[in-house]
Amino acid sequence: MQNGDKLGGHIYTQQSVLIVPFAKDTNRYYIFTNDRFSPSDKAATGLHYSIIDMQLSNGNGSVLNPKAVSLLKKNSTHLTGCKHYNGNDFWVITSTEDSCQLIAFQITDVGIKAPIISYLNLSSPPPMNIEISPKETKSP
Repeated sequence: MQNGDKLGGHIYTQQSVLIVPFAKDTNRYYIFTNDRFSPSDKAATGLHYSIIDMQLSNGNGSVLNPKAVSLLKKNSTHLTGCKHYNGNDFWVITSTEDSCQLIAFQITDVGIKAPIISYLNLSSPPPMNIEISPKETKSP
């Protein structure tokens, strides 16, 4: 895709890329990339987003500038998303590098909101995956 190089991501993250549609524009998408493999990975820069416009480049799409905009620097390898309960917005969720906090970004029709941070009451960080309940009522 035109201008699609150097967006981020890492082969060893549990979820390297997540694509979320714009709420009121069927031709645009957010692409979230995660290159956080481990806390010791000095090259990793965290969670980023870019915007794709599928109307550009003769319908093949193009990544708009600026691209790979930083959202979070010390996230973990976890990344997931789901549709918001309101049926319009989306949630993009990651955790901190020690997995003791969940970081949720609400994606609305006006952009990406400031993150909501949920603190997990744990004595030590667990190895974990982030999963969303399909019932929308409880954890898996």
